Order: sequence, then structure tokens, then C-alpha cells
Amino acid sequence: EGAIKFYFKITGDIEDLLLVLRCFRIVNIHYHHTIGSNSSLLSLPEQLNIPWNITLHDYYFICPQIALINTKGSYCGEPDDKGCNECLKVRPAPEDIGIESWRSKYSAFLEGAQYCLAPSNDTAKRFKRYYPQAKITPIYHEESAYTPNENISKRQLNQTGKEKRLRIVVVGALSTMKGADKLERMALYAKNNQLPLDFILIGYGYRNLLVEPESNLTISGEYKEDELTGLLVQYAPDIVWFPA
Repeated sequence: EGAIKFYFKITGDIEDLLLVLRCFRIVNIHYHHTIGSNSSLLSLPEQLNIPWNITLHDYYFICPQIALINTKGSYCGEPDDKGCNECLKVRPAPEDIGIESWRSKYSAFLEGAQYCLAPSNDTAKRFKRYYPQAKITPIYHEESAYTPNENISKRQLNQTGKEKRLRIVVVGALSTMKGADKLERMALYAKNNQLPLDFILIGYGYRNLLVEPESNLTISGEYKEDELTGLLVQYAPDIVWFPA
């Protein structure tokens, strides 16, 4: 509330944008993504003679497919340039450029940044392979500290009788790359093979997934963030699984 918002047409108002940024004495620009944005935005720090930082939310600067997945929704294995270009024949990059040009396009942007924030050591190592000169720092995206909630306690796994079933909770809004199809396959497999595994999705899928009685899956539906603790208490999982 009370914030002042300015809107510019990048194709014609770039000089006005620069003037406003200079008037406000902007000393740093922090990029969270560039997908769908005009390439001239990447040159703002140079034109203002100020440093910039980048938060790496996905693998867009490595691959235009964003998440390093193939057409089947699985990890692509990060093949060589030839393999990447074969993929781009099926799913072209913006401007229909090859993978070499794609990574060269972002090389100066990443390697010239004051620092790039990666959400994990694994992400940092992957980016380093493609942009070895980039100053990549692994750090959690969330600034708040998470502490254990005493109300959430796991059940005893050595139960007997009819209750000897493993309760597996999955949390979130699941897309293909976040494991929605994998979760459904697991729940169907458990049902068809009479395995003592019960899956609960606290959230929802990108499509209607098969649930009980067709599979061993229950879906709670969309939830608000402050409701999550209560739902975990309610479902009392043995395991929380992140299929992504």
C-alpha cells in the first residue's frame, strides 16, 4: 500500500526508464528472471554503471526448456551440445537459436553479476559447469527460519494388524515436472499389487489424478500456507515425499 508504480514500454521508453532510475539513484539491480522480457533490460546495469545480482530460480540460463526435462517429462541427462540441439529441433528456443548461442547470450550476464544466488549446492555445481566464471553462492531462497512443530509427530512404523500401512504425504501443487504423474503411477501400482502404502496429496495436481477406490491416493485439495501445519497434524504421515 502506498507504493508508487511506473510503467514503461521497453521498445520505446528505455531512455525514460533510465532517467527515472538515475533520479532515484538506484545502486543495484536484482534479477529474478528474464523469461519473456526484452533483452535491453539486461543492459540496464551497464548503462547505469551499477552492479547487478541474480537469483537462479530454475535452469533457464542453461536450457530454454527451463527444468532440464525431455519430452517425456524426465530429467534429460544434460547431453552434449549435439544432444541439446537435437532437442531444440523438437522444442525450439526463442528466436530459434542453437544451444551454443543460447548460453553465449547469457554468459556475460551471469559471469558479470556481483553474485548469483543458487537454492542448493547441486544447482550451483550444475551452473558452474556452463558458466565457470560466475560467482555462484548456494543459499536458501527463503529468509525465514523453519523450526520443528511439536504438534507434528510421525507415527510408529512398527504397527501391527490392519494398521500396518505406510502413510506417505506429498505436499504442493503438482505439475508434470513436480511429479504428479509419478505419484499417480505409484498409487496405482500399490493398489494393483495390494501393497500397504497409502498416498495423500496435500494440494492438487495439474489434472484430475486417479484416487481411491481406483488407486491408493487421497487428495485434500488446495490449501492456504497457514493451514499446512494443521493438515500435517491431521494426516500424521510416516513419510513426506517430494517426487520432483
